[in-house]
Amino acid sequence: KGLRLARKMAGMNLSFSPAYGSVAFRLMELPPVLVNEIKVGAQVEFKGEEEEHIVLCTADKTFSVKLADTSNALYLLPSPPGGAASDFPEAPPRQILGKVDCHIELAQCSPRLDKLRRLLQETAFAGAEQELSQRARMYTRRDLACIIQASEAEFTAALVALGAFEYNGHVRVLEESFMRKAFELVLATIVEKDFPTTHVPAAECAAALVENEIPAEVVTALLRLHATEHEEAPGMFALDEKKICLFYAKRLFALSESWELSPFLDAWTADVPQGYTVSVELLAGLGLITDGQHPSIRYFPVGALPEDPRARFAILFGVRTVWTAPDITPYLQGMLTDGLTPEQTLLKFARTFKAPDGTKLWGRK
Repeated sequence: KGLRLARKMAGMNLSFSPAYGSVAFRLMELPPVLVNEIKVGAQVEFKGEEEEHIVLCTADKTFSVKLADTSNALYLLPSPPGGAASDFPEAPPRQILGKVDCHIELAQCSPRLDKLRRLLQETAFAGAEQELSQRARMYTRRDLACIIQASEAEFTAALVALGAFEYNGHVRVLEESFMRKAFELVLATIVEKDFPTTHVPAAECAAALVENEIPAEVVTALLRLHATEHEEAPGMFALDEKKICLFYAKRLFALSESWELSPFLDAWTADVPQGYTVSVELLAGLGLITDGQHPSIRYFPVGALPEDPRARFAILFGVRTVWTAPDITPYLQGMLTDGLTPEQTLLKFARTFKAPDGTKLWGRK
C-alpha cells in the first residue's frame, strides 16, 4: 500500500508559485507540553533584545530557541482543496509556496535572571535621603516583565527571592548596608513593642519607624525577606528562625569577610535572639569553610555568582581546585542548568575522581 501511494505521489502535478522565494517560512518543532498549552489557548511570547539569544515564554515556563538544519529540503504546498485524494495525477496542479532547509527547535530551559538582578541593583533603595541623588533609570513591573527572559511565574518568583518591592510605582531592591540597619530597627521595634515573633504586624512596625524615615513599603519588604506572611491574615508575619540566623551571620561577614571558624560561631551564637540555634549547615551557599588545624570561614554567597555555568565553574575552580559534592552542590543554585540535575550539571562542566579514602571529588574539566 505504501509503495502504491509513493508512486501516486510521484505523479503529483506541481508548479512553482509566482510568489516562490519572496516569502520566508519557518517551521517550529514544539515539545508536547507546549502543544498541549497552545491547544487550550495559552499565550506564548518571544523575548530577547538585540544582543540576547531569543527565548519563548509561556505563563510558567521558558524555552530556548535554536535553529537546526533539516537533513532534506522541505517544499511547502497548500492543502489540497479536495483532501488527500486530490493529490493524484488527475488533480489540478498545486503550487509550491516555498522551501525550508532548517527548522526551529525549542527546549525547556532556566529563566535568564542576571539582567533582572543587575538592573535592580543599579537603583537599590538606600534610604529616603538618597532618593534625591538617584539618577539611574527605574523600571515598573511591566517594564521589567517585557525585557526579562522569564515566564510570568518565574519572573514573579525571582522578584520574591530578591526581596523586590514597589516604591513610588517602581520595582526596587534594598541596598545591603541600608537593609541591615533598617532590619535591626525592625527587630528592635519587635522587642520594644513586645510583639510575638509568630505574629508581627507590619503596619504597627511601620508606624513605629516613621521617625526613622523608613517607608512602610520597606518595612513590609524586610519582613517578607525574613519572615512568613500569614495567609489568613495579610500584613501579619511570623519570623523565620533560619532567615533570622542568616541575617546575623551576614552582619558578622559585613564586619569581616574572613574568620576563624570557632570565633565566628561564638559571635554568631551570642548575636542571635534567645532560643534560636545556629549551625554550620545553615551557612551552605553563604560561607566557605576551609578545614585544617585551625578551620576558617570566608564570605562566599551563591547569589553573587553568575548564572552562566561556564563562568560560574571558572570562579568556583579558581577558589578551590578540588571540591566535594556536599561543598559544591549549594553553589549550583540559580545556575542555567536547563533541566539538568546537579549531578548531571557537574558531569557536564567538571570531572570526577576519587580521593585515596574513596571520597568522590570534583575538579576542573
